Amino acid sequence: MYNMRLRIIKDMGSDRRSKFTLIELLVVIAIIAILAALLLPALSSAKETARGINCLSQQRQVLQGFIMYAGDYAGYVPGQVLYKVKWSPSNQWPWAVHFIRWQADPFGNNSSGPDYLNRTVVRCPYAPPYTPIVESSSGPVWKTYGVLNFTASSPTVNGVDVSLLRNTFWDGTDFAGYTWKFLQIPQPSQIPWLADTIAESSQEQVQSFYTDNTWSQTWGVITRHRNCANVAFVDGHARMLNSTALKDEAGILKHYKANLAKVSY
Repeated sequence: MYNMRLRIIKDMGSDRRSKFTLIELLVVIAIIAILAALLLPALSSAKETARGINCLSQQRQVLQGFIMYAGDYAGYVPGQVLYKVKWSPSNQWPWAVHFIRWQADPFGNNSSGPDYLNRTVVRCPYAPPYTPIVESSSGPVWKTYGVLNFTASSPTVNGVDVSLLRNTFWDGTDFAGYTWKFLQIPQPSQIPWLADTIAESSQEQVQSFYTDNTWSQTWGVITRHRNCANVAFVDGHARMLNSTALKDEAGILKHYKANLAKVSY
């Protein structure tokens, strides 16, 4: 009888310890869940910040490409578009073809093309949908960072009339387009040259952006990275700018939010 009582007491103690251990386990699980809920947003934020920094680094590389190009070509750089056939919309090539080594020569001269930039750096790697840069008059080579453009009615950026620095050319046969006197641009630290962009219709990156506050051109800068846009300036520096800074520091008077909502000043 005595042994039986001891066994019962022992078994009851064992049950109590099991229940206590289960409660402890539930408490630990609850703590882990709380910590995860607290940490996941921070981790997500850190990931988005890292993406923005990577994009910013690529823009700096592209600006160095423009600076090297200007050094090789008497201070000039290509503008946003080149026409292979004079002013033909179906035969346009954007600025990127002047900087990347071609796999298919767009100019018909059997050249391997320039080699100022790796084709992987001429667009934001996080702009969906990501498409490799290839040569095509209508394909992914257009989906790059945008370079500065302007309308005839609004040629001034941060007090500088940039229209005086862009030339329209035609070689008398086929090629036409734009060049810029890049090394002569005054206040280079104040003039935005390259930016995160989006085309409203395709919702993809596009080769140029406008700084004026009209929306006749349905593409422009976008605040893609945590409500900021990456912008590189003529002097070679690049910054992540929020909506206010785009206007006050870069002279960009219109942009898109990540949800394509329009902002103008």
